Amino acid sequence: MTAADGAPKPRRKANRGATDQTSPAAIERWERDLKCVELRKAGATWQAIADQLGYANRGNAYRAFQAVMKEYPREDVETWRNIISDRYDAMIRALWPDVLRGKLLAVDRVSRILEAQAKLHGANRPEKIEITPGETDLDTALRELEEQIRRRAARDGSPVPQE
Repeated sequence: MTAADGAPKPRRKANRGATDQTSPAAIERWERDLKCVELRKAGATWQAIADQLGYANRGNAYRAFQAVMKEYPREDVETWRNIISDRYDAMIRALWPDVLRGKLLAVDRVSRILEAQAKLHGANRPEKIEITPGETDLDTALRELEEQIRRRAARDGSPVPQE
Protein backbone atom coordinates (compact mmCIF):
# COMPACT_ATOMS: atom_id res chain seq x y z
CA MET A 1 0.00 0.00 0.00
CA THR A 2 1.18 3.49 -0.69
CA ALA A 3 0.13 6.90 0.51
CA ALA A 4 -0.92 9.68 -1.86
CA ASP A 5 2.68 10.89 -2.02
CA GLY A 6 3.90 7.46 -3.14
CA ALA A 7 5.57 6.55 0.17
CA PRO A 8 4.60 3.22 1.69
CA LYS A 9 2.03 3.41 4.44
CA PRO A 10 3.10 1.95 7.77
CA ARG A 11 1.33 -1.33 8.42
CA ARG A 12 -1.02 -1.48 11.35
CA LYS A 13 -0.98 -4.58 13.44
CA ALA A 14 -4.23 -6.44 13.55
CA ASN A 15 -6.12 -6.06 16.79
CA ARG A 16 -5.07 -9.09 18.74
CA GLY A 17 -7.30 -8.56 21.74
CA ALA A 18 -7.08 -12.20 22.80
CA THR A 19 -3.28 -12.15 22.96
CA ASP A 20 -2.95 -8.70 24.53
CA GLN A 21 -2.01 -9.23 28.18
CA THR A 22 -4.44 -6.53 29.27
CA SER A 23 -7.42 -7.76 27.28
CA PRO A 24 -10.40 -8.99 29.27
CA ALA A 25 -9.89 -12.51 27.89
CA ALA A 26 -6.21 -12.56 28.91
CA ILE A 27 -7.01 -11.24 32.38
CA GLU A 28 -9.74 -13.86 32.75
CA ARG A 29 -7.29 -16.61 31.73
CA TRP A 30 -4.67 -15.31 34.17
CA GLU A 31 -7.21 -15.25 37.01
CA ARG A 32 -8.26 -18.80 36.16
CA ASP A 33 -4.63 -19.92 36.12
CA LEU A 34 -4.05 -18.26 39.51
CA LYS A 35 -7.11 -20.10 40.82
CA CYS A 36 -5.50 -23.28 39.47
CA VAL A 37 -2.45 -22.59 41.66
CA GLU A 38 -4.66 -21.91 44.68
CA LEU A 39 -6.55 -25.18 44.19
CA ARG A 40 -3.32 -27.11 43.80
CA LYS A 41 -1.94 -25.52 46.98
CA ALA A 42 -5.10 -26.70 48.72
CA GLY A 43 -4.36 -30.25 47.57
CA ALA A 44 -6.73 -30.62 44.62
CA THR A 45 -5.81 -33.16 41.94
CA TRP A 46 -5.07 -32.01 38.40
CA GLN A 47 -8.28 -33.65 37.20
CA ALA A 48 -10.35 -31.93 39.91
CA ILE A 49 -8.79 -28.59 38.96
CA ALA A 50 -9.51 -29.21 35.27
CA ASP A 51 -13.12 -30.13 36.04
CA GLN A 52 -13.72 -27.17 38.35
CA LEU A 53 -12.04 -24.51 36.20
CA GLY A 54 -13.04 -25.79 32.78
CA TYR A 55 -9.66 -26.90 31.44
CA ALA A 56 -10.02 -29.44 28.64
CA ASN A 57 -8.02 -32.03 30.59
CA ARG A 58 -5.72 -32.46 33.57
CA GLY A 59 -2.66 -31.86 31.38
CA ASN A 60 -3.88 -28.37 30.53
CA ALA A 61 -4.42 -27.66 34.22
CA TYR A 62 -0.87 -28.81 34.93
CA ARG A 63 0.55 -26.65 32.10
CA ALA A 64 -1.37 -23.62 33.37
CA PHE A 65 0.09 -24.20 36.85
CA GLN A 66 3.61 -24.49 35.42
CA ALA A 67 3.16 -21.30 33.38
CA VAL A 68 2.10 -19.35 36.47
CA MET A 69 5.00 -20.74 38.48
CA LYS A 70 7.45 -19.62 35.76
CA GLU A 71 6.07 -16.09 36.05
CA TYR A 72 6.64 -15.92 39.80
CA PRO A 73 9.87 -14.24 40.81
CA ARG A 74 12.33 -16.64 42.43
CA GLU A 75 11.90 -15.08 45.87
CA ASP A 76 8.16 -15.69 45.68
CA VAL A 77 8.79 -19.38 45.02
CA GLU A 78 11.21 -19.49 47.96
CA THR A 79 8.61 -17.73 50.12
CA TRP A 80 6.05 -20.32 49.04
CA ARG A 81 8.45 -23.13 49.97
CA ASN A 82 8.84 -21.58 53.41
CA ILE A 83 5.06 -21.38 53.82
CA ILE A 84 4.70 -25.04 52.87
CA SER A 85 7.53 -25.98 55.22
CA ASP A 86 5.85 -24.06 58.06
CA ARG A 87 2.62 -25.94 57.37
CA TYR A 88 4.48 -29.25 57.48
CA ASP A 89 6.05 -28.21 60.80
CA ALA A 90 2.61 -27.37 62.20
CA MET A 91 1.28 -30.76 61.12
CA ILE A 92 4.20 -32.52 62.75
CA ARG A 93 3.70 -30.56 66.00
CA ALA A 94 0.02 -31.52 66.02
CA LEU A 95 0.79 -35.21 65.47
CA TRP A 96 3.88 -35.46 67.68
CA PRO A 97 2.10 -36.33 70.95
CA ASP A 98 0.47 -39.31 69.21
CA VAL A 99 3.85 -40.32 67.74
CA LEU A 100 5.33 -40.35 71.25
CA ARG A 101 2.43 -42.54 72.41
CA GLY A 102 3.31 -45.02 69.67
CA LYS A 103 0.18 -44.56 67.55
CA LEU A 104 1.16 -46.11 64.25
CA LEU A 105 -1.13 -43.95 62.12
CA ALA A 106 0.51 -40.81 63.51
CA VAL A 107 3.98 -42.30 63.01
CA ASP A 108 3.09 -43.08 59.39
CA ARG A 109 1.69 -39.58 58.77
CA VAL A 110 4.71 -37.84 60.28
CA SER A 111 7.01 -40.06 58.24
CA ARG A 112 5.21 -39.04 55.06
CA ILE A 113 5.30 -35.37 56.02
CA LEU A 114 9.04 -35.60 56.66
CA GLU A 115 9.53 -37.24 53.25
CA ALA A 116 7.56 -34.45 51.59
CA GLN A 117 9.53 -31.83 53.50
CA ALA A 118 12.84 -33.40 52.47
CA LYS A 119 11.68 -33.45 48.85
CA LEU A 120 10.57 -29.81 49.09
CA HIS A 121 14.04 -28.74 50.20
CA GLY A 122 15.97 -31.18 48.00
CA ALA A 123 17.45 -32.89 51.04
CA ASN A 124 17.28 -36.42 49.67
CA ARG A 125 20.48 -37.80 48.21
CA PRO A 126 20.05 -38.76 44.57
CA GLU A 127 19.75 -42.48 44.04
CA LYS A 128 22.65 -44.14 42.28
CA ILE A 129 21.56 -46.22 39.36
CA GLU A 130 23.96 -48.91 38.26
CA ILE A 131 23.96 -49.49 34.55
CA THR A 132 25.20 -52.87 33.44
CA PRO A 133 26.14 -52.93 29.80
CA GLY A 134 24.56 -55.75 27.91
CA GLU A 135 23.72 -56.76 24.42
CA THR A 136 21.26 -54.38 22.81
CA ASP A 137 18.74 -55.07 20.10
CA LEU A 138 21.04 -53.27 17.70
CA ASP A 139 23.96 -55.55 18.61
CA THR A 140 21.77 -58.60 18.03
CA ALA A 141 20.49 -57.27 14.71
CA LEU A 142 24.02 -56.49 13.51
CA ARG A 143 25.27 -59.95 14.47
CA GLU A 144 22.34 -61.59 12.62
CA LEU A 145 22.95 -59.42 9.55
CA GLU A 146 26.66 -60.35 9.50
CA GLU A 147 25.71 -64.03 9.71
CA GLN A 148 23.26 -63.66 6.78
CA ILE A 149 25.98 -61.99 4.69
CA ARG A 150 28.42 -64.82 5.47
CA ARG A 151 25.82 -67.52 4.56
CA ARG A 152 24.96 -65.82 1.25
CA ALA A 153 28.62 -65.33 0.39
CA ALA A 154 29.34 -69.01 1.13
CA ARG A 155 26.31 -70.12 -0.92
CA ASP A 156 27.17 -67.87 -3.88
CA GLY A 157 30.92 -68.46 -3.67
CA SER A 158 31.61 -64.74 -3.32
CA PRO A 159 34.11 -63.24 -0.89
CA VAL A 160 32.95 -62.12 2.54
CA PRO A 161 33.47 -58.38 3.04
CA GLN A 162 36.06 -57.61 5.72
CA GLU A 163 35.56 -55.03 8.44
